[in-house]
Amino acid sequence: LKPEPVPGTVRVLSTPAGAEIWLDLAFTGLRTPAEIRLRARPALLQVRLPGHLAQPLSVRLDPTRLPNQVEFELVVKAPAPTVSVDPGAAGNGPAGNGAVPVAVALPATPPAVGLAPLLERALRLPAGVPEHPDESLRLSWQNWDPAYRLKVDGRVLDPAAARQLPGGPHRIIVELAGRPLLDTLLQGGGTRALVLPSRADVVEIRVTPPDAEIVQGDRVLGRGRCLIPRSDLPLSLRFPALPGLLPPAALTLTATAPASVSVRHLAGLSLRWSPSAAGTQGLTLAERGYVMPGAAFTPDRERGPQLERAGLLLGRAFHDRRPGGSQAARFTFELPRETQPGWPAVLELGAGDSGRRYPLTLTRGALLTVSLNGTVLARDLALEEGEQTRSWPVSSLLKPGSNELLLLSGAESRSATRLDQLSLKVGP
Repeated sequence: LKPEPVPGTVRVLSTPAGAEIWLDLAFTGLRTPAEIRLRARPALLQVRLPGHLAQPLSVRLDPTRLPNQVEFELVVKAPAPTVSVDPGAAGNGPAGNGAVPVAVALPATPPAVGLAPLLERALRLPAGVPEHPDESLRLSWQNWDPAYRLKVDGRVLDPAAARQLPGGPHRIIVELAGRPLLDTLLQGGGTRALVLPSRADVVEIRVTPPDAEIVQGDRVLGRGRCLIPRSDLPLSLRFPALPGLLPPAALTLTATAPASVSVRHLAGLSLRWSPSAAGTQGLTLAERGYVMPGAAFTPDRERGPQLERAGLLLGRAFHDRRPGGSQAARFTFELPRETQPGWPAVLELGAGDSGRRYPLTLTRGALLTVSLNGTVLARDLALEEGEQTRSWPVSSLLKPGSNELLLLSGAESRSATRLDQLSLKVGP
């Protein structure tokens, strides 16, 4: 077990002396010079003296790197200047006229020492900028996004409600999916411009439909949309299934990811072919031909399978020649680019023995071989008279874009096969 950091002591000085010592916005009861004991957690240290402004405004104390002493310089406050800034500005544009920038955007890559010192570092007001506790604090935002969450003094607020705050110290935290983008302490009044990471420093993920979750590990980053700081990349995301929809594949983002990535859940697919043109939905009879022993598929509409009202007849390549080749039919269909292995998919085939025997054959016996994208699903499948429905799971055989289904009559068939219908169902 890693031990807790040992609490330390730091001496607090000020010029002039006699200033109140405050830790995390709470008065310690001590005045400078004095020694304070720090608990085993980071804290914000301030000193206050009526009519004076402290330089620096605050100091972040880290118990793991505690200095021996901290010294503040107290200067007499100057008269308040007149600032012509629209206090209602809370958009994505540049900071208002005369606004004092008090925070900076995160860099694209995290510092080697971690993000905490960067996010919680003490901020100094430029020399000569006065601070008046009785004057209201007006905030304007640069690069604000609806995905961010604003917390003021521990309360979650809408940015519009935080445009104007009472004078005095306020702790401002901006979070993205639970990760702090900004954590700073503001004191006094005036107009302050808070600058958040620019659009180039984050990657936007959009999912259709908008109620779909975006999950990283066991955390839900958002629904329909989320922003991810580039400093967090590489990162793996997944998209839990929605009822009746096919989920997109898991997504791995790298540092070179584009500024915006869109994925979508798809509705289930139902593709079908039947001898009538009206019964064709996505499954197309592309070619008819035959396969001779030891030869590849040869397109030939005259010598290949014949279309009849009852179905597609597949037999031996030449009825007057034995042994002959096998008649073959090639079907094609297109699947969307989001198609992935693992989607539930079933291929169904309705076929039977047509009863049409070959010359000099006394018995019936139709044989059929079925292959999808080069993988054989059934070889020399024996068929009975009348339509029979056979089905095969084909989840792992589908691919984005063009797919091919090949039906081949058996070379040893004694009668022709009649194909009545084909269907492919993808989805729950």
